[in-house]
Amino acid sequence: MKKELFGEFWLPDDSDTPCILYEGWKIIKHVSYGNSFLWNPNQVEFYIHPKQTKTTAISGNELLEHLQGENVFNANVLYRLLNNPKAIPNQWKMDDKDYFRYIYFWGTVYEYEGKKFVLCMFWNGACWQWSIAWLSGIWMANDPALIKKM
Repeated sequence: MKKELFGEFWLPDDSDTPCILYEGWKIIKHVSYGNSFLWNPNQVEFYIHPKQTKTTAISGNELLEHLQGENVFNANVLYRLLNNPKAIPNQWKMDDKDYFRYIYFWGTVYEYEGKKFVLCMFWNGACWQWSIAWLSGIWMANDPALIKKM
């Protein structure tokens, strides 16, 4: 059902079911988009809380509270981007200080053994890959949330 477009792709309406789920992981939050929508990198932006700087940080739990009401993207968007790397803008790899950027998908929050986490993607110098981040950790300036522009 995916239509290939340069830098764009359709996210099918299976967004109710997370694409990335391992044994023992529980989903405690998952934003659904209802019908399918067209992904367009020009219609998204990075959200950085004022506490997220090069020298100060915000906890994941606090950031999750601040992101309530924002149009965050779920783990399915992460999955689709990793499977369509041409849709990821090159400038997402590094921030303005040449630090690798970790881009977070707060629309799906998981729990494993009582600990909450979200997924992120980052450029490892050769390709895009994903990882997890525990909400008990901290987020700094190169750890933006991906949100839809309003």
